[in-house]
Amino acid sequence: MVSRATLFPVQVYSGPYLNWNISCFAANGKTLFAGELRGLLRSTDYGTTWALIDSNNSVSSLLVKKGILYQANEYGRGVFVSSDNGNSWSWPDSGLSDKYVSSLAAVDSDVFAGTYYGGGVFRSTNDGTTWKAVNSGLTNLWIYGLATIGSNLFAATGDGIFVSTDRGTSWTPAFLRASGTSVTSMTTFGGKLFAATNGGIFFSSDQGADWTSCNLGIPSFHTYDIVADGSNLFETSPETVIIRIILKHAPDRKARFEL
Repeated sequence: MVSRATLFPVQVYSGPYLNWNISCFAANGKTLFAGELRGLLRSTDYGTTWALIDSNNSVSSLLVKKGILYQANEYGRGVFVSSDNGNSWSWPDSGLSDKYVSSLAAVDSDVFAGTYYGGGVFRSTNDGTTWKAVNSGLTNLWIYGLATIGSNLFAATGDGIFVSTDRGTSWTPAFLRASGTSVTSMTTFGGKLFAATNGGIFFSSDQGADWTSCNLGIPSFHTYDIVADGSNLFETSPETVIIRIILKHAPDRKARFEL
């Protein structure tokens, strides 16, 4: 079931990277990272200013786990790993047979990589050094996004959203997409699961059983990526590079965003 809510943006970034189409975010404390086709940006002042720290990769997804920064490449270069906030990188990807990586996520100490070209989902139990495919139950192995709520892992595929409750060992459908709607990214925020799509942003408060569509009041409902950090939700679309939104909980427990 899908219902509707209205959301309002709080802060829109403007600066030297205004025309960049940011595809992904990650946060390590107050240090933010943003990826794009032309490289990786870093902000050490909570998004007020940004600096280009890596222009050698087309970044499709970012993840921070146990102080380690993971950077996924969508053009066949796999997953890069940094233990010093992006100052230096290693490239361990043994077993990652599909190196066109769309998305990254983590459940406890396990790291997961979703891939574009039919490889499905891969799991690493040793900080990205080796990987193993975990696709039992997935009906489509083109993965557009990964997200977690507790120990539940969600995958956005060409056949909609699937959930795994056993670290990728098996998968079941959580949300089959409406006709013409493509899920491009997912994140969790305030105990809710958010999905970015070409029709805007949807959120679920019950592990993907029911969904609410969210009108952000932005120029385009086509959302590239959405990520949460603390009390902030970050969204990017073709017309607006970065939007920061602060979530409020209304008495009826529906999501409301306020200025």
